[in-house]
Amino acid sequence: MIETQVLDSLIDKTVFLRLNFGRFGVTRQVSVEIKSEAVESRFSHQKKLLVSPELKAITKADAEVKAKIDSLCLPYDVGIRFAPIASVEQINQLLADYKAARQALIDSFISVYVQQTEDAKAELKEFFSAEDYPAIEEIKAQFTFSYQFISFSVPGHLKNVAPSVFAAEKEKAHEMLMEAAQGISQALATTAHELVSNLADKLTTDSEGKRKKRHATAVIKLQEFLNGFDLRNVIDSAELKTEMDKLKDIMSGVDVEKIKHSDNLRVDLQVKFQEAVKNLEPLIQAKGRKFRD
Repeated sequence: MIETQVLDSLIDKTVFLRLNFGRFGVTRQVSVEIKSEAVESRFSHQKKLLVSPELKAITKADAEVKAKIDSLCLPYDVGIRFAPIASVEQINQLLADYKAARQALIDSFISVYVQQTEDAKAELKEFFSAEDYPAIEEIKAQFTFSYQFISFSVPGHLKNVAPSVFAAEKEKAHEMLMEAAQGISQALATTAHELVSNLADKLTTDSEGKRKKRHATAVIKLQEFLNGFDLRNVIDSAELKTEMDKLKDIMSGVDVEKIKHSDNLRVDLQVKFQEAVKNLEPLIQAKGRKFRD
């Protein structure tokens, strides 16, 4: 249970990060006659306006920068994250750099947009509609990217202007932060539990006694989570920190190559991770949150 005193820590150590991406959408609904006795309302048809590697590159880059930001932030709501103040400078630099890189990708797409529209006209035939393809300036405007750091507070002037509104907003803010703090606690615990469980499983052998593959990624993900834990533990959860410190001790000096070439180390880590999973279980709920967009 999150105690009220953690709210001061949450307010002091975080700001809201609002992050938005806008892109040109390449699918549209289309009516296609079905030569069947099936009921047409049971079907939904779409056409792809463009076949564009350049547009896919923008979508991929957006997803990658979101993942980087998520590794530094904490979950709150769609489009909004808690950013630890200790990481704000790093986050701001990352986003500023990406803004320039993204524009270069957009320019690359715009340079082939007209030709790709002509290709679509030839391939879509009677399903091509010029109305689906905005003019160059219009399509440029659809590519948006914005971010903003916002401090959390209830407007102080309300206290004198509308005391009852101020009191109500203060109570709502308290409830919102309590829920957010609980969400952060659950997200950290649930993510740690899944990462450790996954790695413990990867270190076991299959039914034929052969080593399971792909444990390298699981090792790296857990190490990255542990390295960033103290910055993201903005609610100062002592229980979680205790378990994470134990995991840091277990992972100290461990790398993928050592695990690969030492059966004894694999067995030792497997036992320790299974114990860690048991220790984390009381800290999560049945539907604990994970880090998300």
